[in-house]
This record gives sequence, C-alpha cells and structure tokens, in this order.
Amino acid sequence: MRIRIKLDSAAASAKLRKWGGELREKVRKAVGTAMRAEAPAIKAEVQSHVANKLKVVRRSFPRSFTAKVIDRDTRRLPALHIGARIPWIGIHESGGTIQGKLLIPLYARVGRKAFKAHVTALMRGGNAYFIRNSCMP
Repeated sequence: MRIRIKLDSAAASAKLRKWGGELREKVRKAVGTAMRAEAPAIKAEVQSHVANKLKVVRRSFPRSFTAKVIDRDTRRLPALHIGARIPWIGIHESGGTIQGKLLIPLYARVGRKAFKAHVTALMRGGNAYFIRNSCMP
C-alpha cells in the first residue's frame, strides 16, 4: 500500500496569513470595544484613589484625570491611557524638576526666626532639597 501526501505550502501559508489577519483584526476591535466600555469605571477608580490618598485642596484636581483609548495603529493592540491635564502629574515616574515661587509650604506669614526654624527642621528631617539656580545672582 502506498500513501502519497502532497502539500502546497504556498497556498497553506497564504490561507494561514489570511486567517491570522482576520483573527487579529477581530481581536483588535474587541479589545478596543472592551477598553472603551471599561474606561469610565477605571477613570472613576483612579479619581477616587487620588482623592483618598493625597491631601487634595482643590476638588478639581482628581477630576483632571482622564481616560483615553489609543487605537489608531492597526499593527498594535489598543492601549488605555490614564492621564491628566496637569503637566507634572507623572513626574515620579519620568523624573524632572518642579519649579515655582513657593518651595516651602507655609500656611501663614512667618518672621525670619520662624522661617529659619522651619528650614532647619526640614533639613534635620532630610525633607529639604535646595538647588542654587545659576541664572540668579
């Protein structure tokens, strides 16, 4: 008894590519739809986490967090981006410098001696970090 098997590898490869491409597109669309459906719940969870864990003075700060689904690139799966309009919000991950007029939070006007005592206490606790700016005299 003779058995002969003939495989057309080019046709099989083309069929596999076609099937894989269709499946990949369906998966990409399903992932994007699921992310869009879950984005509001995730956004609300992030906002409540920020409001509970940080000392928030302004109620608009937690609401600045938004959720956006990024799915324009057809070669990649969609991604959910949680971000905020505040430019320094991710500084703990990316690194950087926050500059401003007020470096030490003071809740009332203080004199020279009280200010010096406050700075000394910060320095002793290791919570003070000063940079000499080269543009200022």
